Amino acid sequence: MAIDKGDPRTAATMPRILLVEDNEDDADLIQAMLAETNFSESQVVVVERLREALKLIHKEGPFDVVLLDLSLPDAIGLDTFQTLHAGVPDTPVVVLTGLDDERVANQAVREGAQDYLVKNTVDSRLLGRAIRYAVERKQAESERRHLEARMHNARYLESLAVLAGGVAHDFNNLLMGILGNVQLTLMDLPPDSNCRAHLQHAKDLIHRAAELTKQLLAYSGQRSFPLKAVDANEVVLSLKPSLQAEIPEGTSVEYELAESLPPIEADAHQLSQAILNVVVNAHEALDGKAGAITVRTGSLLADRAYLDRTRLGSDLPVGRYISVEVIDAGCGMDEETLEKALDPFFTTKFQGRGLGLAAVLGVMRGHRGAMRISSSVGKGTTVTMLLPCGGDATAASDEIDAAAGADSSVPQLVLLLDTEEAARKIGRRILDRAGFDVLPAVDLAEAAEAYGEQLASVSAVIIDLANVQGPVSDVLSEIRAKCPDTTICISGLPEASDVSIEELDEAARLLEKPWDSQDLADELRACCADRPK
Repeated sequence: MAIDKGDPRTAATMPRILLVEDNEDDADLIQAMLAETNFSESQVVVVERLREALKLIHKEGPFDVVLLDLSLPDAIGLDTFQTLHAGVPDTPVVVLTGLDDERVANQAVREGAQDYLVKNTVDSRLLGRAIRYAVERKQAESERRHLEARMHNARYLESLAVLAGGVAHDFNNLLMGILGNVQLTLMDLPPDSNCRAHLQHAKDLIHRAAELTKQLLAYSGQRSFPLKAVDANEVVLSLKPSLQAEIPEGTSVEYELAESLPPIEADAHQLSQAILNVVVNAHEALDGKAGAITVRTGSLLADRAYLDRTRLGSDLPVGRYISVEVIDAGCGMDEETLEKALDPFFTTKFQGRGLGLAAVLGVMRGHRGAMRISSSVGKGTTVTMLLPCGGDATAASDEIDAAAGADSSVPQLVLLLDTEEAARKIGRRILDRAGFDVLPAVDLAEAAEAYGEQLASVSAVIIDLANVQGPVSDVLSEIRAKCPDTTICISGLPEASDVSIEELDEAARLLEKPWDSQDLADELRACCADRPK
């Protein structure tokens, strides 16, 4: 619907007007003029003193516009406006006075008055226009502050993404070196060694550290997920065994699942982890008391107003979304806590336990979805996760088990490109143990100089995109030119490049650091099996 700027009803929905006027006849006349304008249905509150006006505003909240007389029992002249404006700087003030003084009028406008009207010259038309401009000005300033807040949040997320990407890359390289050495030591130890349990525990901790890095990347928006058509209800139902293990007796989880939901494009594992995170958080909100947690799915048509009230929703298109709600009757949150609930590592517990709901927000960001939290003290909390409906309900499900067809009797040639010396050494030793011939190099230029025509026989190339200088698409094309019929395995952080994860799915396989020796070997065997004979 088009907006008519000349109609104040479209600029604001019947604004609240505060009239500060001690003369009863003047107050009645002003209200009579308001009745002749499009603001006839506005709520008008009349007070006689400046002190009463300030007290009322601070008690009941701001008004949309103030009509102010400059001659009051407790204030007179320009000081009246200055005192009010200092107390409520964000409220538009229209001076409506009997003082016909051009110098005072100019000074009031310079100091922030929306308009300066003299009583014996004003009529309903002038009064209505002044109020309309004041309301539109307040609305414009509110929109400007909202836009500035969004821009500030975007800059904050961008800075966090840069920090997270750099830290995660270096941290993953360190983890890969540690994990590789642990795995190699496990290979060398006899089966009955007392040290195996300690090393296995260290290996498990390394994987937990890698998961924390993935959470941080998810929150910052640098980690994408391979999305497939899934049923939200099936994801929720698959969580039942995990929830039974996580939620102790005394707390029940009830399911209200809508029928015939359209599919969503999602990573089922990441989505289930997000829902599990929210349900566990809801259980903690019960604070040890018996109660019920409800997991509800549904479908809704989200308009712009609804999306703007969610986190991440302002940049999403209007349309149909699948909702997953987790509802508890716990302690709830006050406004201050609610404002911080999605901040990384924020917790109301005695100590932080990871990214908390911020990780869930990251999962929604990776799925081009949104998130909303509704809560009040003593009345529980509802966390709503919104996910866009998938365009195509079908997804390819035929996958070739390439590893079964691999010829393990002939060593396969793997080109390992990584600027990190530790990564090259560990990768070479792991792949040597798995039966591969490895050609390590810093980059493709060094590989071409060192190995020459051998590159034509390479079955797989492992390259860390985080170390690539220049357009990644050019590098991938150059690799394919020097290593025809090869499979490119992307390591590190593909989101740091100019190539999206969807494009990489078409051209390459994704290997996330730190590598697990068995997973890496299995993936490369599959790559070698795919290579034309």
